[in-house]
Amino acid sequence: MMLNLNVNFAGFRIVKLVGTPCDYREVYEALAEDGSRVFLTVYDNLKSRQMMFDGMIREFAFLSETPYPAYPAFICMGTYNYRGRAMSYMATEYFEGVTLRTIVDKQPLPESLAVDIALQVMNAMKDVIGYTNGGGHYNLCPDTIIVSREGVNCKVHVVGFDHMGGPCLGSTPFNVSNLDPCCRPPETYFGRFGAATDVYSMGMLMAYMIQGTYPYSVDETMTEKQIQDTIRNAKDPGLDLPEGLMPIVRKAISRNARIRQTDLASM
Repeated sequence: MMLNLNVNFAGFRIVKLVGTPCDYREVYEALAEDGSRVFLTVYDNLKSRQMMFDGMIREFAFLSETPYPAYPAFICMGTYNYRGRAMSYMATEYFEGVTLRTIVDKQPLPESLAVDIALQVMNAMKDVIGYTNGGGHYNLCPDTIIVSREGVNCKVHVVGFDHMGGPCLGSTPFNVSNLDPCCRPPETYFGRFGAATDVYSMGMLMAYMIQGTYPYSVDETMTEKQIQDTIRNAKDPGLDLPEGLMPIVRKAISRNARIRQTDLASM
């Protein structure tokens, strides 16, 4: 871990690590000075220079400028020196919830709930597309979609904005090694990212939510190369979906980005 538990960091006491860590970014549950719980996202500045714009972490800039119910609610951000390393941090409001992976691992979702979750995510992505001038989140997957219960309804939180960016045609301004390979479209292995990237990811997630498995017979126990080879060599995706969703998902997960919807709103 980048930070030790129970230490004081920029006025916050670190309680526990949440999510999947990587060498440049980690998210913690922390306590503010008034005792309230927050999520604290921390970047190692030395390892994340390519993710900065005008000296600010791109993820922090977006969330501070674009409030939306499905995004982590921004509280504050800054820079703090910890053990001789300059680190950028952002505090966002704490919320209860579980990852989409945790939910689907227990049992696949009914069509109505899967569609509700997908619509909430797609509506949230409209702001991302606008902010990035046609780009996207680029890592929509079962671990970056958190679902909370609000009475009889569910509320979606989209997290993991460290890969967010504009359209890319070969050179990516972010680390691609920690993208979920099951939800990653084939063209991204050649550095091509855009709005169609998130369309593919949402198509894969729609099938995953309802079927309990991905199309193309892939899962996260496979190596990235095995996943690439399986998708490239498959004649057709393995889809067992309601009739109304079948053509939408089939088009969204096409291996040819040109025939996918290039706008999430059209799904």
